Amino acid sequence: MSIYHKIRDHLFNRKDLVIFEMGVHWAEDTKRMMNYCGKTPNLFYGFEPDQRNIDIINTKIPMLPYTLNLVHGAISDVDGISNF
Repeated sequence: MSIYHKIRDHLFNRKDLVIFEMGVHWAEDTKRMMNYCGKTPNLFYGFEPDQRNIDIINTKIPMLPYTLNLVHGAISDVDGISNF
């Protein structure tokens, strides 16, 4: 069984999910997870620090089945700015 099957089985038709995706990249897994959730309204937060990826994600947001609350930044144990 692939990791995607396990994620699908875990998410399928659960209600009131709040999903935090650390590192959205180009939103391929974001869309996949949203599709696994069925028709239940859920909250999706995605974090992506790389502006090049943000530009690509913004072109895909209108095609996602749910709203993606996109944060241009990263999660860390240290407050500050990092260079990429």
